[in-house]
Amino acid sequence: MEKNQNMLVVSLARLDSIVIETLERKTGLKCTELYRYTVPTRVSALKRHIDCLVLAYRVVTLRRKYKAIVYWQQFIGLYFNLWCTILFIRRFPQSIILTVIYMKRYGNVGKIFHSFFKLAFNSKYIDKLVCHASNERIYYLDEFGHNLANKVVFCKLGEGLNHKDCISEPEEKYFFSGGSSNRDYTTLIKAFEGLDQKLIIACKPENIVVHDIPANVSVLYDAYGVAFSNLIQNAYAVIVPIQNPNISSGQLVLLNAMRFGKCLIVTAGNCMCDYINEDYAISVQAKSVDELREAVTFMADNQDQYRQMSFNAYNDYKGQYSVDKYAERIADLVRN
Repeated sequence: MEKNQNMLVVSLARLDSIVIETLERKTGLKCTELYRYTVPTRVSALKRHIDCLVLAYRVVTLRRKYKAIVYWQQFIGLYFNLWCTILFIRRFPQSIILTVIYMKRYGNVGKIFHSFFKLAFNSKYIDKLVCHASNERIYYLDEFGHNLANKVVFCKLGEGLNHKDCISEPEEKYFFSGGSSNRDYTTLIKAFEGLDQKLIIACKPENIVVHDIPANVSVLYDAYGVAFSNLIQNAYAVIVPIQNPNISSGQLVLLNAMRFGKCLIVTAGNCMCDYINEDYAISVQAKSVDELREAVTFMADNQDQYRQMSFNAYNDYKGQYSVDKYAERIADLVRN
């Protein structure tokens, strides 16, 4: 097949087959995967960056075979751009970087980090940078230049399997909260003090700074991959407490909860406003112990509303946020 009929998808893990099938069907291009490993595992940040760096160099050597390249994790694409700049690459395909998240840092490290991202935002080697919150796009244009309006795009995220999932009935009544990026577990734990409800948190040790954890709160530091997904699936409801609502985070947990028909309690703010509505989620203000406590109590005590919200969450996921729907949106970006 001619190179102008080929597309490469680069990721840190093998993607669900429905993603590849959808990309091929919607773009008309033959899709090839390039990935580093297949089993989700906890790895150090250094190891993750090394994997991205190696994958990016591999793409540089393969680039002439493809009309388009989609980077499923941002640092693979950012390192590809760096390699191309260093090596003065002249011929290159259309390139799209997914899930762009830039968090401003300070000092000399912050200056280097900013320059690294600025290089990609203004690069001729990158055609589109995709963010998954509309407010982020505005922030990036303010930060890196409004001349990038056609290059920085907002695209709703999608996650999980396709439509084989169903609403799950919890065997044990517990609320679940998980994830490590930009989470406010201090406020969440305080909200559960004195409640009859049980809370399970799955995160990294550095995410918990509370020393006196109530007896009704359990913290797991080794729940990854399938174990993490099972905790969501078996939960009564899922809580996503965000530290800074203006920084994009928590959407993957949110969408996986919707996939299993879970009601949600979510910190209100820009990073979630594109994904939630009152049909299946209760929004609370950041750092508000009282609002969190009230939301938990309401959800635990009102079974009729709980069941309807669970049904609504799954239906909205199925209609907009399944992984094949996400692949369709990415295919549209490739075509355009």
